[in-house]
Amino acid sequence: MTIYEIENKINNLDKNKVELIRRIYDISTFTTTIEIPNSFKNRIEKYFDTKIDNIKTQKIVKIINKWSEEGALFNYLRSYRPGIKDSKDIRIKINHEIENAINNSKENCDFCFPEKFTPEDSFGRIEGKYCITAANIAKYDNYHSLLIFKKHNPLDFNFGEFNDYISTSFKWFEKVHKISNNYIHPMLIWNCLAKAGASKTHGHFQLLTTKTIYPKIKSKLNINSIYYNKYKHNYFLDILQIHEYLDLIFKKDKNIIIAYLTPIKENEVIILSPELDENFIYYLYNILRIYIDRLNIKSFNFTLFSLNLDETFKNFKKFYFKVNKFNKIFIAKIVDRGNPLKNISDIASMEIFASSVISSDPYNVIANLKKYL
Repeated sequence: MTIYEIENKINNLDKNKVELIRRIYDISTFTTTIEIPNSFKNRIEKYFDTKIDNIKTQKIVKIINKWSEEGALFNYLRSYRPGIKDSKDIRIKINHEIENAINNSKENCDFCFPEKFTPEDSFGRIEGKYCITAANIAKYDNYHSLLIFKKHNPLDFNFGEFNDYISTSFKWFEKVHKISNNYIHPMLIWNCLAKAGASKTHGHFQLLTTKTIYPKIKSKLNINSIYYNKYKHNYFLDILQIHEYLDLIFKKDKNIIIAYLTPIKENEVIILSPELDENFIYYLYNILRIYIDRLNIKSFNFTLFSLNLDETFKNFKKFYFKVNKFNKIFIAKIVDRGNPLKNISDIASMEIFASSVISSDPYNVIANLKKYL
């Protein structure tokens, strides 16, 4: 199964399922053709390393969420573009170059000596076994700090280290909450390597907590309120059910893992859990290791945050899992940002002004996670 067969899959579902999908999504598939002059054929086949017929005739899937106004345009050929698709030998070479670049960045690295060369919060530092906090010099928000790994290489971490990174981060959130008890919305961000927005190669998280939910998250909650008033259904539950109908979701223990129909960018995965416990952190760790070690994704954006569940989430809670006593859900997302050594940007005018353009296939994402988890 691929994303390019999605309309056939929908047409084979029963009427009620199709109606639910059509209620939220516009999904269309079309074929477009181009004419290639003979003088260009040999060159373009080398550029894309595929047969000329695969270039002349291209299949595109367009998916739009009518409620959130998220959109994705899928064309597998874009993954064959020059500088994007790499052979096994090239990947080995790239990985060696990435390792060298990370090692070379140790010279004069402030984060290698955080207690000497980073500021601390007004309430001091919080230190874990494998990490330590620091104040951010140029803050995004009122409470904004860093969680700095004791290892320089951001890609080199085991479960014990990753578990410590997460638990120490949440100790920082708890400390802020004790100081300012109306700061109740924690958000952890990891921009891994410069391609994902990191200004320092050395491994580190961004830690933020706010009085009010950030707008991009709040907008989804607002959609749920409007949707619930109209259909007496929970929007998020319907989204999950749609992904289940389309085989883009699976469950591991208490955790729900989703390959999203309208990803922000390549290889996006969403993980939901009722608790921030070792089980959840274990799956986050393993998914990140699959991305890094199996899928060769070295630069990525990762976030982890929590939401409080109100009354409209009752069915959601019953259907998917028993939530904790605080009625919270924890949400993590990972997005691939491409080869960190390439100067080709993965985000351009389409993503900023129009719709995400995607070369990866959500069905490949879910298949790989099912295979290796």
